Amino acid sequence: MLMEVVVAIIYAILITKPKPKEKVVIVNNPLIKK
Repeated sequence: MLMEVVVAIIYAILITKPKPKEKVVIVNNPLIKK
């Protein structure tokens, strides 16, 4: 039961993390180029 909850939380983090990460990469790339 606990493992299912932990897996669900991990999946939620993995699904929501790429969105902010992509934004950070897009914001950081021009800064690195500069």
